[in-house]
Amino acid sequence: MMGKKSIISGSLSFIIHLFLFLLFGVFTLYNSNLGSNAQKNAIQIEFTVAPPPKQRKENLKEIENKKKEVKKINKEIKNEKKLSKIKSKNIIKKKKLINKKDKNEKKDIEQKEEKGGKLEKETQKLIKQKKQEEKPNKIQEIDKRAIYNTQVIKTKGGGAMLEMKGWTWDNIPKPNDSSDEVGKIVFKIIIDDFGEIINIKTLERTVSLKVEAIYREALEMITFSRTSNKDSKGNSIGKITFFIRYK
Repeated sequence: MMGKKSIISGSLSFIIHLFLFLLFGVFTLYNSNLGSNAQKNAIQIEFTVAPPPKQRKENLKEIENKKKEVKKINKEIKNEKKLSKIKSKNIIKKKKLINKKDKNEKKDIEQKEEKGGKLEKETQKLIKQKKQEEKPNKIQEIDKRAIYNTQVIKTKGGGAMLEMKGWTWDNIPKPNDSSDEVGKIVFKIIIDDFGEIINIKTLERTVSLKVEAIYREALEMITFSRTSNKDSKGNSIGKITFFIRYK
């Protein structure tokens, strides 16, 4: 009995020593590998020290200032963009105004040319009329029956023609015309039995109202005498034409 117990205890002791031996060998081998890779597997621990409160405030203030500068720069960029847009709009407006002005000037020139052409035509027409009117340079004789009575008077810068049956003028009308206008004025007159003008009416004129008034005033100063039908009574109607030429 005692022999069996000694065998079992010896076997257990052997197994325990073998296990310890193997465990020691594995531990030794593990330590040798860990030592070769110590640098690779080293754990680095860093410690950071917080700055003091004053420096932290300064850092925060510097960060805020930088933010403000960034905002300011962004604002300036936006303003520059707005200004560039406004400038481009102003340039477009100026171009439109210039084009409009050019069109208006062109239109004015065309209108002036058109008016000039019309004025030239009217001037040529007036010159032809004057030439035709200046042809009768002799006083037409009054026949004994006074059927037709036309009298032409030449004056400086023009002339006057009377068309009235049975009457002739006592004096020559002398209008004080110092203007540069040329043309003609036709008046219708009514005279009484004494040869005095009682009514004057303008039938035609190619001059201004101012010049017309000068010739009307000169006409009001003259009187007329009968050439026939002395016994006839009542008012008489006639026509006087003034031809105004260059002085």
